[in-house]
Amino acid sequence: MSPPDPDVARLIAEEVLRHRGEFQASIAYLHALIRRQLPDSPASESAAATATHIRWARRDLGAFGIATRRQPSGPGRREWCFRLVAVPVETRSEAS
Repeated sequence: MSPPDPDVARLIAEEVLRHRGEFQASIAYLHALIRRQLPDSPASESAAATATHIRWARRDLGAFGIATRRQPSGPGRREWCFRLVAVPVETRSEAS
């Protein structure tokens, strides 16, 4: 497996901001999004690769002030949930 792709965290952070601080999506949707926006990323190879890279991106997302979790969305289905929970430290210090 290839190393984590930092662009995955940035793409998800952009989606969270675009959706006003909260973004919820299935792995199929996230895989399609990554294939469309990051076609050269190793995360675009398969849905399993997408899921792995999203798990790896959790630390970077936390640094952006974004919490991640998975929640049931129906029988046998789970979705990823991303929520802006804090203003990142870099942004706070720049605003001062």
